Amino acid sequence: MADEPAKVHQLAVRLEHHWGENIVTRFANEFSIQTIQGVCYLGFYEVNPPLLIGSPEEISEKVESIKSLRAEGVSRVVVPLEKMKDIVSAIQTALGQVASEPLSSMEIKEEPK
Repeated sequence: MADEPAKVHQLAVRLEHHWGENIVTRFANEFSIQTIQGVCYLGFYEVNPPLLIGSPEEISEKVESIKSLRAEGVSRVVVPLEKMKDIVSAIQTALGQVASEPLSSMEIKEEPK
């Protein structure tokens, strides 16, 4: 037995997900993904649109003067690339359960510029 090569065994162990008392839940309506050296950096951001009041002309002028909006980072998570397939699959499954149409038929619609 001592001459047998070491074997790695995968054990199926149930994880108990836990959120500590100090975890803050934040709203995110934007995200970014960067892949570097075998990992994905997932960034989640909150964007608060400006309050626009006034006449239609005043609002139009304000909108045209906006050069950018601040996307405030609320969370950054690093995930191994090999785990991303599981994450994408879980997201597709969750969306498929609430979507009124199949995900494959959903079109990505961009807002007019």
